[in-house]
Amino acid sequence: MATLGQALTTPESGWKRIEDTHPYISYLGKTGISTSSVYTDSHITYTNPDAIGTSKISFKFYGTKIRLITQIGGFATTVKVKIDGIIESHSQDASPVVYRGLAYEKTGLILGLHTVEIYNDTDNMGFSLDAIDVDDIGGLSAPIGAVVTSPDAGWKRYDASFALLKPNGVWGSNSNSLAYNATLIFTDKKNSLKFSFNGTKIRLLGVANNGYSDSVNVIVDGVSETFSTSYGASGYQTLLYEKAGLQNDFHSVEIINNKEIVIYLDAIDIDSAGRLYHPDEVTEIKDLAVGKRIRCHYQASSGSVGTFSGLGKETSDFIPAASSATPNGDFYWIMVEDWNKNKILVADRNVQHSISWDALNTVGVASGSGLPIKIEGVQNSIFATLRLLTGGVSVSDKDNEWEKYIANFTLNGVAGDNNVWNWQGIFSWTSTTISGTNTNRVRRGTTTVATHASGQSGAGGVGQGVGFRPVLIIESKAQYKSIIKYDNKYKKWVEGGTPATYVDLTTALSGNNMAPYSAFASSEVAGYEAYRAFNKVKDAGWQTANASGNNKGWIMLDMGVEKLVTMYAITASNNDSAIRSPKDFKLLASTDNATWVQLDSQTGITWIDLQRREFIVFNTIPYRYYKLDIIINNGNSNFTNVGEIEFYNISSPATPSSWNTISTTLPSKDTFISEGMDDLSVLDRKPTNFVETMSDNGVLGAGEVFKKSVDLKKLFEITNIKIE
Repeated sequence: MATLGQALTTPESGWKRIEDTHPYISYLGKTGISTSSVYTDSHITYTNPDAIGTSKISFKFYGTKIRLITQIGGFATTVKVKIDGIIESHSQDASPVVYRGLAYEKTGLILGLHTVEIYNDTDNMGFSLDAIDVDDIGGLSAPIGAVVTSPDAGWKRYDASFALLKPNGVWGSNSNSLAYNATLIFTDKKNSLKFSFNGTKIRLLGVANNGYSDSVNVIVDGVSETFSTSYGASGYQTLLYEKAGLQNDFHSVEIINNKEIVIYLDAIDIDSAGRLYHPDEVTEIKDLAVGKRIRCHYQASSGSVGTFSGLGKETSDFIPAASSATPNGDFYWIMVEDWNKNKILVADRNVQHSISWDALNTVGVASGSGLPIKIEGVQNSIFATLRLLTGGVSVSDKDNEWEKYIANFTLNGVAGDNNVWNWQGIFSWTSTTISGTNTNRVRRGTTTVATHASGQSGAGGVGQGVGFRPVLIIESKAQYKSIIKYDNKYKKWVEGGTPATYVDLTTALSGNNMAPYSAFASSEVAGYEAYRAFNKVKDAGWQTANASGNNKGWIMLDMGVEKLVTMYAITASNNDSAIRSPKDFKLLASTDNATWVQLDSQTGITWIDLQRREFIVFNTIPYRYYKLDIIINNGNSNFTNVGEIEFYNISSPATPSSWNTISTTLPSKDTFISEGMDDLSVLDRKPTNFVETMSDNGVLGAGEVFKKSVDLKKLFEITNIKIE
């Protein structure tokens, strides 16, 4: 293990090294670069300030620890390092000079994004930076304007494509080897795009260049901000916009170009655990409506029909719009009609090329009746049939499904939009036989959406230019629904819910770091460490350091994984709790220890020793980090104490069973389907015990007589009576 002041020519195990010239590092003030083989990669950056405090080095990193590697000797004796607002100092002066020396180290940070500033506000001596060591899983975080060719640690990247984005107005796409996945989209009009995502943060990447649009709005959940793409030379995969600190939830996004000047969008980065959604996307069959879409996965070997899986899930990247002979990717089913309660869905692209019509027909896909299939994710009460669209026996035959669902369907406000249906450059097989032949089958698309052509059904018709675009018919099985008429009202029986259960989300800690849990605090003293507020012992617990102004502070628990907290409890300490316990406080939560969300706020809370109070939290999102932020205690100016903190997940409270009135008139078919009871067995009589109290009815000899009247209209089929 390296020690401060020693030469560290290479990073130790568990660390990785980042050079001083990394583009994510910002240098403010006068700087220079010295070159010599004694430095990491033969160079070092140094500051040469004109006055005190005019030079600064700043950057952000993702991780739990950091080391500053530099020349120790010949520079300032007091160099400040501010990490997330907390300032420490180190010296860069020594004799003899140490090259590639370990000048500063900070460990034990929470895994997340941290902001670092290095400066000297004591004198006008310069300071230097040779390299930065961080966690081997961490890294620096990009500033706006940086070229980011791969997502930073804690992020994942999506290609900006019309598969996930819903355009309004005319947008185009370009190819360029410098772009992410070699493609990007653009518009030079006042047009817009919409999409949704799940997570806490988002980045937009595109091309920055002088003369491009300098006024682009981003509206996230109704809140509008503006960014520019007009700066610098032409830079692909440039970070144009970043928004962090959102709740870990679904967010709607709209991007609007405010000028008739070109804007290029290349990629979208979100949380590594998040997901991007098309604005019309749903994840369950029951939520489908005409125009909505649901994601699905398809995998096949060349020339054969494959398997469908992962309905509603993001399994992998999308199958290319040009398709593949051996697909292993995702696509969308788009619902085009709800006929007689049967959902008709059409694939948004050809899921496979180089497959013959005969191969599709052999398994039943090309036939009129279709191929019954089961897709993972479809409920047992639903089955599906796979087939092809009809295509019209001739050019003049417009009464077919291609014309109805592809050519004339106005998703995005444009009939037959290629951004929706991906028909350009590749034919789609249909189930229709061309007029006047028994061997050629109708193929649609490729040149225009109205193109009508034919091809051989066998091996002669196989190639990359014709593909398999499936249709899925989801039919509801026979359903048996019941509604009870009683007292001239139509009712159903609703079973009550189970009693609430309390799940304790923590274990008794015996130290500040007890995997997977870690406890942290704004300050602590020996014997009153942070973990003592989570050790399941009702005693003095955690205490801040003895210092003026410590009538406030914070204590935090890292649970290691995200957990849903819906209640927390605080127990006062047994040490002057009336004045040391929190009076005004907040419960904060975070997924990354960088961006915090307020879950609860309390004011004016008073305590006695070892008093326990519970606080309900209206929260539906699991978080990893939970922080009790104490704004002020109950009067002590030097100490703040908390005896114990507990976190719970509470299931919904018990609800009684009851009869719900549906209607006073005969319900319709749709009402029967939506409101009717599936199972009448809940109304079956079951053995039940009743306890009744008898009254004294006089004396009989040496004994007494008791009586109780029983209403046999309410209690019948009595099988046993026990008297005690």
